[in-house]
Amino acid sequence: MKSMKNDLNQIINLEKNTLSLEDIEWISKNLMKREEYILDYGERVYSNIFLRLTHMVFKEDEAFFYWQNILDHRKLLTEQLNRDPGIVMACLDYMSNICNYIEEATIIEENKIQYILSSNLTEKIN
Repeated sequence: MKSMKNDLNQIINLEKNTLSLEDIEWISKNLMKREEYILDYGERVYSNIFLRLTHMVFKEDEAFFYWQNILDHRKLLTEQLNRDPGIVMACLDYMSNICNYIEEATIIEENKIQYILSSNLTEKIN
């Protein structure tokens, strides 16, 4: 129960430290931008990235490990597809098909996730 509460608190705190998917895409392509975000977000930058990408909570060292692997996986996908699939699809493919961390992935538009989160939080408060 405590873990679920911690996960919920992380998601709530995400609103305060929001990285947009556009930000994450930019970070994935630009080392200087990544360093900027590390300065802005501190030691939890990779955890915040994965919270936004997967809505799961990872320890920072684990998030950094997955981040490096997903960047490598994205390069491989780009070569194989002859186009850049983007960081979101690279993450989904890696987490579900390579390391089997996500068993049943569902793609939901970001604005719908925000609605679901705000609705859930409102219900829990009332």
